[in-house]
This record gives sequence, C-alpha cells and structure tokens, in this order.
Amino acid sequence: MNNDVILNKISVIERCIKRINEEYDNNPKNLQSPETRTSFFQKHYVRGKLF
Repeated sequence: MNNDVILNKISVIERCIKRINEEYDNNPKNLQSPETRTSFFQKHYVRGKLF
C-alpha cells in the first residue's frame, strides 16, 4: 500500500474511535439503550477494525 492509502485508513479509524468515545461518554448505559446506540457502536467499531 502506498502512504496515502495508509494515512487515509488511519484517519478513518481515528474518526470512528472519536465517534465511539463521543457516544460512550464514559457511561456504559449510553451503549445499552436505545438499540441504535449499540448498533452505532458496533458499526463504528467494525469499520475501524476493517479499515
């Protein structure tokens, strides 16, 4: 992979982690309800892992 691709993937992972932290806000209950929050977390976690 060239450097641009690697830097882009790093940027995607950083944004995903940032959004997870914003939603989580150091409170596990934020991820329990409503169901969309859990789905949001899973989507961004998986996206971060895949990219």
